Amino acid sequence: MHAITMNNGNPRSDRAVLVCHGPARSKNTLAIVQTCSILAMHYDVFTFDFRGHMESGGIYRGNCDTELDLLAMIDYLSQQGYKHIAIVGWSVGASTALLAAANGSPIEAIVAAAPPPVSLAEYKHIRLLRRAPMMSVPAVGMAAVSRYMRAMPGDALMNTLDFADRVPPIPILLVHNEYDATLNVEGSMFDALYERLPRTTERMCLEGKGHVFDWPNTYLFWNQMLDWLAANFQ
Repeated sequence: MHAITMNNGNPRSDRAVLVCHGPARSKNTLAIVQTCSILAMHYDVFTFDFRGHMESGGIYRGNCDTELDLLAMIDYLSQQGYKHIAIVGWSVGASTALLAAANGSPIEAIVAAAPPPVSLAEYKHIRLLRRAPMMSVPAVGMAAVSRYMRAMPGDALMNTLDFADRVPPIPILLVHNEYDATLNVEGSMFDALYERLPRTTERMCLEGKGHVFDWPNTYLFWNQMLDWLAANFQ
């Protein structure tokens, strides 16, 4: 697993923010890089590539396997002396953070940006890959080149609704658009997810279509993210 840090090798506190990308993206995706840069003005920031993405090895299967990668990063941060960890996750990165928290990982706050409120089978990149009859080398290669992803989706794909009601009462900021253009769902589809998350969850709905990181809403999201972390992760 390939990761980077933005703390200049000199931890400024015992708090760290871990940024998790979505499928078909990576730690090198512009929106992730910009988010890390903004967060690094206030926190020690770490980000990484999930398995099967960009510079990390392996194959992404979408069956909650990304939790193992996140747990490895949390363990690494603990070894580095960080006692308080917050997650800023986008899409499946957000779902993975919620899953890890539901399973008892020491996460103190989560910014959950557009965690799929449906099975990943509805995610357009996954649908495209699953249409390839044999998930052959050309199909996987095309995905790796165009979206930095090597994937072989299985049958039991992640669904955030399956574990949302097990997330402990930690501060959570759920962010989504009025219409999620990647998942092709109305913002109302996030209602069920919001209802299952703990009462410590706040909700932010961005105007128009998008998957959170879409201009001009990106600036609004970044400002809200910083304000929310300042109030909930200090």
